[in-house]
Amino acid sequence: MGVYKMQANQNKVIYTLIISTILILALGCYTLTQIPEAQEAPVINVPTANEIATEVLTQVTIPTAEEIALLIDMPDTIFSVLDYQEELAIELATKELDDDDVREEIAEAICDECDDVDFDEDDITRIKILNREDIELVYLDEIAELELELKVYFDNDGDEDESETAKVNVIFDIEDLDRGNDYEDTEAELSSVTNVRSCSTD
Repeated sequence: MGVYKMQANQNKVIYTLIISTILILALGCYTLTQIPEAQEAPVINVPTANEIATEVLTQVTIPTAEEIALLIDMPDTIFSVLDYQEELAIELATKELDDDDVREEIAEAICDECDDVDFDEDDITRIKILNREDIELVYLDEIAELELELKVYFDNDGDEDESETAKVNVIFDIEDLDRGNDYEDTEAELSSVTNVRSCSTD
């Protein structure tokens, strides 16, 4: 009788283990069905060096040669300021050559130095500036000086049939060459007429 009872107990244990195993397997299968599927890693497109350079260049505005030249010519450096002042001085002095008083002094200097020449400012028909590439503005303490070499055409004795020429040098004082007020008061004034030479029939 005891043997049957022991065998019955063993059967219960076996059945319990089988049922437990089945339950564990069922639970494991259920758990596996609840795990989400692994997602694929995103693909990142890394641009190449050439692609990066191309993209950067499309965002950059490259100035033209003319724009660069304009930037260089801006009066931001001592060299460009001096160039501008020299051009301004030449422009103002050139305008003064049309002034009657300036032409009168030029005519008197030529008449004093050239033989058989007699004319006044009204007889001057043309004044030509020579050797422009050699013109330099000389800076002094408070003013600047500009010297021009001129060829003067005139009618001797007021006679159009006696057209003659002479070469002279004229010196202008350039006053108030002040960048601070945008050169509004800058002016050229004749200082002297020198080196009269080459008087001849045109």
